[in-house]
Parts: sequence; structure tokens; C-alpha cells
Amino acid sequence: MPAVAVDGAGDGMDKVSEQNIPGASPSRLSAIRRLPGLAAIGTVLVLGALALIILVAGQSAISQRRATARIEQQAGLAQDLATALVTAENGARGFVLTGDPDALEPYYRGREQAQVALARAAGYLDEWQRRGEVEQPLADMANRRLAALGQMVELAYRELADPAYRPRRPAAMPGTGDELRRGLDRAVAAMRAETAANLEQLNHRTNILLPAMTAVLVLGLGLSVLGFVAIRRENRDRHLSDMRLAQHVREVALLRGLTQGMQTVRDRAGGHRVIAEQLADVFADCSGLLFLYDPQRDRFVPVADWGPLIVAADRTEMLPADCLAARRAQAVTGRRDLVHAACDHVEDEAYCYRCLPILIDGQITAILHLRLAGTAEPEAAFAALGSLPESAARLLGLALSTLDLRERLDTQALHDPLTGLCNRGFLDEVLRRELDRAAAGGRPLALVVAGIDNFQALGERHGVRAGDEILKTVAGFLRSQLRDADLLCRFGGDRMALLLPDTDIDEACRIADQLRRGVARLHPAIGREIVEDLSLSVGVAGAGRDGRTAEALAAAAERAVSRAKLAGRDRVSRADEVVGAA
Repeated sequence: MPAVAVDGAGDGMDKVSEQNIPGASPSRLSAIRRLPGLAAIGTVLVLGALALIILVAGQSAISQRRATARIEQQAGLAQDLATALVTAENGARGFVLTGDPDALEPYYRGREQAQVALARAAGYLDEWQRRGEVEQPLADMANRRLAALGQMVELAYRELADPAYRPRRPAAMPGTGDELRRGLDRAVAAMRAETAANLEQLNHRTNILLPAMTAVLVLGLGLSVLGFVAIRRENRDRHLSDMRLAQHVREVALLRGLTQGMQTVRDRAGGHRVIAEQLADVFADCSGLLFLYDPQRDRFVPVADWGPLIVAADRTEMLPADCLAARRAQAVTGRRDLVHAACDHVEDEAYCYRCLPILIDGQITAILHLRLAGTAEPEAAFAALGSLPESAARLLGLALSTLDLRERLDTQALHDPLTGLCNRGFLDEVLRRELDRAAAGGRPLALVVAGIDNFQALGERHGVRAGDEILKTVAGFLRSQLRDADLLCRFGGDRMALLLPDTDIDEACRIADQLRRGVARLHPAIGREIVEDLSLSVGVAGAGRDGRTAEALAAAAERAVSRAKLAGRDRVSRADEVVGAA
């Protein structure tokens, strides 16, 4: 987010001349200069008083402008550093979870941005450390965090290269992110407090000088306008600077709130709640809605709203054609009775609105809709917000992109990409929970493991793609036979596991034999060839009887699969005997 700069404020104060003094003509000023004796002295005193007032006011404006620019520059640097560290950590975690090298792109980008931010902030780090009451150097803390992320990526690479390599990982990633962020926040707060104190001293000196100079200004009312103009210009610039600084503070608050909130949510709905809460805080004077685009239905769906101007009728889906912002791919400000700038999804004429498109990778993925009560001109009504809505739209794009990435990573972490089934890790977690539930309630539980017979030979006979196609065909058939409570997972290699709650060993064997017979009737087409000899060897194990832990139960079922294969394949075997054959 770019730092806010007050450009051109006060320039005219250094160029004030007689020609731009309201109400003063050249003839009147010449008459003042021709006054003899006391009049001349009075004019000199007036000019001196005016010069002193302009100097004091100019110094105050310049000091304020410099202090504000310094705060905004350092706040921007601190924000860039914190954002870069979060980006690098998300990328590193994404790579650890998925093993996909493409997931490292945010890590490398964030690390590079963090290093650039550290280099740019090199002259401020010691001051930040002192003001932020941080015991360790901020640069060391940031570099240690980057080093920890690099070590995590290196360990993940080693695990990918050598599946047998299992390093001992800490319970949580080492780092000083929270301490670093709190230190930066305290440092910026301390600088703002010091700047406020300096400005208060300047204002105090100005307030002392102004009454004394007022008595002198009575001698030349025309010339006193000059000081009045300078003060008004200073106050205007101060007001603009305060507005921009307040806007910058709100932008930082939104970024911090979204960053911290997104770290705690576990699903998309939780992310939408965090977004609604943060928008309600930042846009406390507005009401609004956030619409998310559903590409499958070609609709914008409301996912978050806040404020008293939002009613139940507003929480409805809308077509892309109903919103000018979606059609034009740019922000639209309007009111319902202004036909040339009215969105079709807006019904009430009693408020002004602004719609802003939110883009991710060049595509409109959401619409931020803001409302203000009243019938004033829309542009004037939203003028007090400045560029805050546009900045919020950019930050929301980052937040929504983070939610999408997290959802994809969670899906990849829990599902087998080939068959779409849950993976072994998810099975182990659910199996432990179901074993505890079965033991507590005295209920039966069975685990079925099915292996495709002659899987390698089938692949060699029918081509490279045959193995994948056979796995997907068998997985699709088994999934179609599930009951609501059953869980089907990819167990590894050519094997799949079926967890059957509330099912005893005899019923599980009957179900397993039905599945075996059903697979034997499958004849998938691989290119121009038909697979005729598809069969399963199935192992069945019961909780308690064959194992009381997830590891023991899975091992018993695998032994039963091996026994079925040794007994001639295409059959069902309990953990202790063969019960069904072709």
C-alpha cells in the first residue's frame, strides 16, 4: 500500500505577496507607505508581525508535513516487512503441506520483499527497537524468522528426495513474528506520540505570539489579511493531512485485522465472518455488502454484510449484468434516481452507494458495495472516505486469494489427486476417532482393505495409462456402493480401504464379497483395449477382535489381503481365515 504524502501543502505560503492579499489595492498600499513618522513605524511593525506570523505558521506546517511523511514512510516500511514475512511463511507452509514446488513462489517473493524492506529500513531499525521496547535487534529477529522458514523448506525438500527421511520437527515453527509485529506497532505509536508533542509545542508558541501580534495588526487591517490567509491555508493543509493520516491508520488497521483474523479461521465461512467484522470496524459510518462470484452459476452471492442500511431483500444473489462495476470493471458511485449511474441491484433511492470490483489475477471475483444515508451528490457523500474504499478492495482481494489458496491446500493435503478419495493420513485420523467411539459405546467397527490383483502386470499389458485408469474405475465403483456412514480412502499403491462403522465382522465380509464380485464384472476400456480380468483381493479386520489401535487394525487388514493373494487372489479373507473366493 503506498504511503500517503501531502504534496504541495503550504507552497503558496512562501510566495504570499501584495498582489494576492484579498481586499488590498495597490493605491491603498501606496498610501500606507507614504504615512510619515509613526505611520511608517507602524507599517514596519505590522510587516514584521506579519513576517513573524508567516514564519511561525510556515514552520508549523513544514514540521507537521515532515513529521507526517516520516511516520507514513516508516509505517509503510513496517507494513511491507510484516506483509512480506506473512507471504513467505504462507508459501513455505504451502510447500510443506503439498510438496508442490509451485507453492514456493509466494515464499521466494515474500523473502525477497522482506530483504528489500529490511534494507530500506536499515536506518530506522535501531530507533524502532528502542521505541518498540524490544530486547533483540529487529533485523536479527526478521532474519531468524526467514532462516527458520528456509530451514523448513530445506527439510521439506529432503523429505521429497528421500521418503525415508523423517526429521524431528518442533511442535510449532520457531520465530518471533508476534514479538516483531508488536514491537513495530509500539515503535510507530511512540513516534506518533513524540510527533504530536512536538506539534503541540509549535501550536503553543503560535498561540502565544498571535494575541501579541493582533494589537499591532490593528494599525493595518488591510495587511492583516495576509496573516489570516496564511493561517487559513495552514489549517486547510493540516485538515487534509489529518484526513490522510486517519485514512492511512484505518488501512493499516484493516490489513492487521485481516492478517490476524485469517490466521485463525479454518474454513471459507470463517474467513467471510472475519472480513465482515473488519469491514464493519473500518467503515463504521457506512453499511455494506460483499458479493462473491460463483462461476458455475454465473452469479454474485452475498457472503458478508454490515450496517443498518442492509435489509433482508439486499441479501440476494445478483447477475453480473445487474452491477455497473462488474460490467465496467471499475468503481461506480451513484444513486438510484441517477439513471445514468445506477446499478440494477439497488432499489432504494434514499442512500448513495459505491460498488468496487475486486480482482484476483485480472478476474473480477467479488464486489464490495458501500452505502451512505442521504440524498447528497454521491461523489460528495463519499469524499470523506478518500481512497479508503479502493485500498480496502485491494486488501480484500489479498484476503480472498488467501482463502482460496488455503482451501486448495487443505484439499490437496486430505485427498488423493488421482482418485479424489481421502488419503491415508485422513483415514488414520478418522480410524482413531471411530475406534474410541466404538470402544466407548460398545459398537462394532470393521476395516476392509482391497488390493487390485496383478496390478503391475495389468499396467505392463495395457500401457502406461492403464494403471491410473483402473484405479479411477475401481475407486468410482466402490464410491458408488458406499452407505452414508462409510468412508472410502486411498490406502496406498493399488490398495483402497473402506471403514464401516456399526458393522460386525460377518456383515463386513458380506459387503466385501459383494464389492469383490462387482469389481469382477467391470471391464474398463483403456484406449482401444478392454480389461477383462479385473479382480480384488480383500482383507477384513474387526475392531477389538483383530486390533485395538488404528495401527494394529490396519496391519491386520493388510495381512488378510496378503493371505487372500497367496490363497489364489480374487477372494475375501478375514484377519485369521479366508471366507470367500471366486
